[in-house]
Amino acid sequence: MKFRVILATLLILLVGVSSGCGLLPEEDEKLTPPIKEARSIEYRTDTVVVGDINKVINLFAQWKAANRITYSFTEYNAPFLEFYVQSGDEVKSGDLLAALDIGDVDKDIRDQDLTYKSAKLSYDRTKERYDAGIVSQYDLRLAELTLQDAENKLNDLLKYKSASILVADTEGTILTTLDYQKGDMVNTGNIIVTLVQNDDLILQGSNSLIKSSGIQVGKEVTIKSSNQEIPGYVSEISGNLVTIEPTDLLGGWELGTTVIVVIPIDSAANVLLVHRNAIKTVGSRNYVRVLTDGVALERTVELGISSGSYFEVISGLSEGEVVILN
Repeated sequence: MKFRVILATLLILLVGVSSGCGLLPEEDEKLTPPIKEARSIEYRTDTVVVGDINKVINLFAQWKAANRITYSFTEYNAPFLEFYVQSGDEVKSGDLLAALDIGDVDKDIRDQDLTYKSAKLSYDRTKERYDAGIVSQYDLRLAELTLQDAENKLNDLLKYKSASILVADTEGTILTTLDYQKGDMVNTGNIIVTLVQNDDLILQGSNSLIKSSGIQVGKEVTIKSSNQEIPGYVSEISGNLVTIEPTDLLGGWELGTTVIVVIPIDSAANVLLVHRNAIKTVGSRNYVRVLTDGVALERTVELGISSGSYFEVISGLSEGEVVILN
């Protein structure tokens, strides 16, 4: 009996040893670490080429009048009546521009004209009777004075009316009119209307590069618009303000129209050109990064004139080399 117990115990121990490993928790499988691939660097590039470069200033300029003709009332102060024109109107010589309010002067003129004509008939009849010896020299002189008085009063009324109206004495375009309303008091000498002549136009424009560009009076330029191109020249420089006069004024230009004036500053032919976005500057040093066999190498360059997107390369690069853009 005792032997059987011992044997059974040994059998249990043997079974436990043989199956013991299955009772322990399994270990996690070890993962293989990922292999990192090197990223290739992509650059925006441009190629150094040979070409021509023209440095210019593109000046936005406006057609303006070389001379302005102004109109004002000069005889007396009076309330304003009305304008007969407005800015931009085309007028001819004799056209009405503006008027003062002086009441119904036309009625006064008509009445006085009748008085004058009556005095003229009376004088003529008195003169005939004087020549016939019917009336005295006194009667003739009295009729003459009455006629002169009537004529003077008529002329004064006509002058009064004339001084109350502004009339164009040439053809042109109305540039401005003063901001008067009916009833506003107008003083003598105030400029009421400004007129310009369309065949006497100049161009004026301003650019911050003008003063430092070194351009001189007489410099030839090109005047461009959407439909035509004409030559011109610089007639005056004041700081950054330039006055341009056309040498061959064609039709189609209008007062106030904006055009582009191309002013040449410098040029170079058959030179190396590099894109301005490839240039880096540190202090007084200019350099680019040249892409050689996939490697970016820094290169100092000497630059010349620039225009638009390109610089002239004096030294440091060769035709066909590839440069990295910013």
